[in-house]
Amino acid sequence: ARFIGSPPMNVFTGSLASDSADTFDGGEFKVKLTPEMAKKLSDHAGKKAHLGIRPKALTLKAQEANGSSPIKGKVDVVEMLGEEMLVHLIAGEHRFQVSVDPHDKPSLDGELEVYPLIQQAHVFDGETEKNLTMPAQ
Repeated sequence: ARFIGSPPMNVFTGSLASDSADTFDGGEFKVKLTPEMAKKLSDHAGKKAHLGIRPKALTLKAQEANGSSPIKGKVDVVEMLGEEMLVHLIAGEHRFQVSVDPHDKPSLDGELEVYPLIQQAHVFDGETEKNLTMPAQ
């Protein structure tokens, strides 16, 4: 799954929980999906999937993430882009970016915990790359 835009969407490769498809397992981390997403994904339980999250849909503030588990990443590169910082992180085999407000003064030494705003994420079929969570047209 590839996307147009800058910065591009983060795409994590993993699988859906085998019992109820309510969790995305990225190996280095697990992300609980919304009940609405799990319902749409029930036919794909246990299958390979990609989780797509835009850099602005990752937050440093746990209270904004409605109980999402954090994704811990090692800080690789920090880009100052005026009103925002784009922090490049590595979590195992996953490389991803998070958009950060420089006024939040995040600690950029070592590891950073980010919380997905999961209601803004997308889940794609691991084989066809079809968006499985896109609202029906």
